[in-house]
Amino acid sequence: LYDVLTRTLNPYRLYRKFFGARQQVWQDGRMAVVCLDATHPLRHTRGKTDLGSAHDLLESARRAIGPNGLLCVAEHQPLDVKMPEDIPEILMNPGATAKLFSQYRVDIVFSGHVHFPLIRDTHKLFRLSRHFIISGAGTAVSRRTRSNAPNSFNLVDIKDGGVTIALHVYQPNGVFTIAQQAVFSREESGWRGA
Repeated sequence: LYDVLTRTLNPYRLYRKFFGARQQVWQDGRMAVVCLDATHPLRHTRGKTDLGSAHDLLESARRAIGPNGLLCVAEHQPLDVKMPEDIPEILMNPGATAKLFSQYRVDIVFSGHVHFPLIRDTHKLFRLSRHFIISGAGTAVSRRTRSNAPNSFNLVDIKDGGVTIALHVYQPNGVFTIAQQAVFSREESGWRGA
């Protein structure tokens, strides 16, 4: 972040060295996860989905898993946030990104960035032809937690046509316990929380 020379002349060098391509698709025939990179070296922390490359990756993934396969997207910056002070950290042009995800029948979008957990569907956020689930992660193991959000992680359970996401929060006694659980079912208009 603070190495301006590397950030300008060879951005993402270490990322590529350890993780490979900045955008990738993993799939197993029934499920696909499209990993999108919304960052840019000149934007600091603001994220913006490259709709063209996202379109290509989503199309490839959807074709590989078919119309009934589970399609997930992982993108660091969120489409929505829980805390009002985090609104500036939402992806730039979130409506266009959500519309693209809806077009490709995305089921779940995973994000992080603001270190505050969020689990919901998109019905109250966007006017879409097909809605999806948003699973925003908190801070799992870092000491960089927010004062009102201890270490946490979201556990996603997919079975019998439904999705359950449980927010596990770290307790002072050294264990993670479930603090919130959301159950989603698939309807004609996409996913909806119970």
